[in-house]
Amino acid sequence: MTTFKIKPKQGVIIRDPDSFEILSETGEEKPRTSYWLNHLKAGDVELVKDTRTSKSTTQIQKDKE
Repeated sequence: MTTFKIKPKQGVIIRDPDSFEILSETGEEKPRTSYWLNHLKAGDVELVKDTRTSKSTTQIQKDKE
């Protein structure tokens, strides 16, 4: 199953349906299930962009130069 990193919008508390833990404000990897996709569509959560670059991506960019 594919995953994506999401975090709650400011002031919104969302619980994981399996663990009942509150979704971290910094974001967490969650499965792309209808539960999380519905919260994304409703605007309760937002996608977190991964700002890290992998070594291989950096090497490919250097090779192109």
